[in-house]
Formats: sequence, C-alpha cells, structure tokens
Amino acid sequence: MPTSLTCVQSNVDVMCCWHLQTTSAKACKLDTDVDAVHLARAAQIVRRHIIGDSTFSGFPAGCQQDSVPPTLLALVSMILEGPSIKHQSESTTPAALTIAQLLKFNSVKHRRAAIDSRSAPRSVRHAATQETPAPNYIGLMLHAHTRKRELVDRLAHIGISISYDRVLSLSTQLGYSTCRLYHQEQVVCPPTMRGDVFNWASFLRVDDNKTELFCFLSGALLDSFQLAEKQLVITNRDAVLSKPPLLDTTSRAPCAQEEVDSCMMLHAAHAGHSKITIRTVNTDVVVLAVALACTLEEDDEVWVSFGTGKAFRFLAAHEMARAVGPEKAQALPMFHALTRCDMVSCFAGRGKRRVYTHLHCEILPFVTNL
Repeated sequence: MPTSLTCVQSNVDVMCCWHLQTTSAKACKLDTDVDAVHLARAAQIVRRHIIGDSTFSGFPAGCQQDSVPPTLLALVSMILEGPSIKHQSESTTPAALTIAQLLKFNSVKHRRAAIDSRSAPRSVRHAATQETPAPNYIGLMLHAHTRKRELVDRLAHIGISISYDRVLSLSTQLGYSTCRLYHQEQVVCPPTMRGDVFNWASFLRVDDNKTELFCFLSGALLDSFQLAEKQLVITNRDAVLSKPPLLDTTSRAPCAQEEVDSCMMLHAAHAGHSKITIRTVNTDVVVLAVALACTLEEDDEVWVSFGTGKAFRFLAAHEMARAVGPEKAQALPMFHALTRCDMVSCFAGRGKRRVYTHLHCEILPFVTNL
C-alpha cells in the first residue's frame, strides 16, 4: 500500500518527502464522508416532522405555511437563498413554500423496492395524511379547466399533483360541505366567498340571491325617487309598484315575466306615451322592441339607445318595424329565439341571415303563434 511519506538518505542527513497528490485525495475523501454524515443528519432532523397525520380541510388563510414543518421550510430556504441568518428572518418566498409542500407530499416512511435492478422505480403512493395545499390546488384547478384525466394523472405520476381519483373525491367532499353549510345556516352562499372578499359574479350565480337583491333595489328606488315630472314603474316579484301611484294596474299586474327583457316591453307597452326610449346593450331587447313597435299606434316612436362607448347609437325600432312589415315584425321574437339568442344556440351551419331569407308569408303565421 503506497504511503504518503518517503525517506531519502543524503550522506548523513535524512530528508522526508510528502506525496501531495495522495494526501490531497485522502483529505477530499475525508471531507466527502463528513458531508455525507451531515446530509444524513439533516435528513433525519427534517423527517422527524414531515410524516404527519393531518388531512385536507380546504384552503384557509395561512394553510401553506401550516402544512409544512418549519425545519423543512428553513432547509429549503437555505438551499434556494443561502444559509444566511438575515435572510431566514425575512418572509418566505412562494418558491420555497411550493417546494417544501411537494417534498412533504412525496415523502414516505419506507421506499418501495423495485421488482428487479433493471426495472424503473415504482411510483410513490401518496397518503392522504401527507397531502399539502399545493398539489391539491394544482389537481383541482387543472381538472376544472381541462377535465382531462390523462393530464392530471401524468402530473400525479411525477409528484406534482394529486391523482384524478383523488380530485373526484375532494370535489365530492367540497359539495357535501357546501350542502351541510346551507342546512346549518339556511343561507345560500357560494363556497368561493370567504372572509372579507365579496365576489359579485359568484353571488349572482345563485337565483335566490338575485331575487332578494332585486327586491331590495326596487324598494330602495321607490323610496328614493323624488322626480315630480317623471313616472316610476317597477316590479317587485309579481307586484307592480309605481310612484306616483297609477290609478289602474290591472293590465300590468300580476307581472309573470321572468326575464327583464320581456318585462321592459311590458312597461313600454303600457307607458301611455307617444315616444319611448329603451336603454340596453342586448340584441334580444332590440328584437323585442321591433316587435313591440308594430303593436303601437302609427305615430308612436320606439327608440333604442344601444351599445356603449364608440359603438353607442340610437336605433329607430318603429322604422325597422315598418321596413320589414307587421307580419315579419311580430314573428321576429320567435325567429330570433330559434336561430340563436342569449339562452338558445343556433342550428349547426344555419345562421340568421340564411334562415331569414326563407321566412316566407306562408310560414309567418305559424312562427308567430309558437
């Protein structure tokens, strides 16, 4: 075995020569062994707190920080930003939080051995107690946007997301929790509304919320209306309210119109004025206004202020009704509903213009009476 020290005799003196290459190699080997011991020790310290028994309970505030142990988060932050005490005292970066959550999500007590040495290592079986908000959120968000099982399972295979079956299980749990919340509080509230955040889009998706909101607005508008020269007519569910009070509302009440578009036509037909202006940004209202204009007196005018910004313009619905004729004007609402409106899709490959060219006099009474 070679030695790193060689003795050379010169006359009466003995000189000792060190082999620097061999000594450096041994020193580096010793340093590598020490580093391996430190890494193993750090892994043991972190793994004490990684294996837990918590389960998924939604996405409350601070759920990401609470889902990972501080030792793991500190280690990841040191790897990303360096072992500086100054940096550790500052706020944790989103990258460190995400990596720490994925490390905990993919941690196991014992590694599953491969079938043989040549086969690929088996995929990790993720336990529900090891789930963190990041992979749960990725799986739920990906499923909500794509609805593709293959894509969700592919990310689950590489340890970034939960599996597709787990996504369906969590979706069912969220639905049940929403139903339980409704039965407990007797209030219809979308699950996306949390804390001080108010989302109008989620609020208005619930029909009961819209009904209660319209009732509140109609009452508030009726109380605050102070224009002496104007007549206010509004609806509150089936009731018709007015200020100043109308002498006869039998032609208007009870109002069974479920859509605002047709309710506007009801008010315009019984307004008792020769010139009517309807404000809208909806083409359905324009079609209904043309059909309304042909039922009024010949001298009456129905104007529609349509659009916003540079596209804003006034449309003369009474002139459109005269141009197409009374029969076609009365058939326009059903024609519009059958060929595509807000709630009905069009026939495949059959647009409005092509269908309108075949709207002959023979079928007009049939379309009008639908």
